[in-house]
Amino acid sequence: MSSNPNPKLPTKWQRFVQLHPVARPTVAGDFFRLSAWKRSLAAIAYCLRRLEYWLSPRGYLREWVRLNTLAAVLVGTLILLSGPIITAILVSILDWANLSVLILVKVMSVVALFPPLLLATISGIFLWRLARQRREKVRHQQHQQQQQNPNYYE
Repeated sequence: MSSNPNPKLPTKWQRFVQLHPVARPTVAGDFFRLSAWKRSLAAIAYCLRRLEYWLSPRGYLREWVRLNTLAAVLVGTLILLSGPIITAILVSILDWANLSVLILVKVMSVVALFPPLLLATISGIFLWRLARQRREKVRHQQHQQQQQNPNYYE
């Protein structure tokens, strides 16, 4: 014979499962001698015990409900305890992401100023050189005119 009293469950689950079979409910012998309200309560209790016996005579359903309730309490407690911490972390990440986007927008707006500024600087240098060459050309022409016509200013 195996040491596992419940052959449907693996051995490692035996410590969690505690099956308690339900005895077949019976009506109490003094049922008809009770007062009306006690008889009503006894009848309701009998119907509930009968329903329990009908649903799970060996205790599987009751144990399943117990284990699921335990799991729900554990998971619910974990969620209640870790929920605010996770929420705070996510809010912090969101704040950091917003700050990162703001920094990126500022940097990109500064970087966006460089091409027009660079074009303006290059254009200014080009125009300054062009104006300087033109002045030199005009001076050179005036100098040549003076050499060709030395009495030009006299």
